Amino acid sequence: WTPCPYITADKMAEGAQDEKGKLFIGGLNRNTRESTLTEYFEVYGKLDKVEVKRDPSTSESKGFAFITYSDPSVVLNVLEDQDKDGHFIDNKRVDVKKAVPMKSSRPPPQGSYFKTKKIFVGGVPPEMEKKPLEEYFSQFGEIEELAL
Repeated sequence: WTPCPYITADKMAEGAQDEKGKLFIGGLNRNTRESTLTEYFEVYGKLDKVEVKRDPSTSESKGFAFITYSDPSVVLNVLEDQDKDGHFIDNKRVDVKKAVPMKSSRPPPQGSYFKTKKIFVGGVPPEMEKKPLEEYFSQFGEIEELAL
């Protein structure tokens, strides 16, 4: 594995800056479109990007999206409203969280067994405590990190 020679430190820093205004929107209605998300979230501030994630083979929504604000400080207002009353889009309560960038990792050596260390659990209510999740998932192995 070698890093891409075309990505400079400046570009990487610029990418990290872009992530500051980025939010994950989970639990979407499968029919929710980018235009609906734009209309709903632009009341908080100017959006640079709205992307509903889709299955590449069927183009069906995967039920989540990412939005990015021009002004990262807007994210706090969106998250505060999530904590107060929640966000409802297309008659469905959605889960809004700060987007967490995926860490790049080296690919496993050829022929080795690749063991996944990270899972996503959707549909967790906002009032859920960490303890019950830790108790349940610890039966499968050591938990390195649990983020709600």
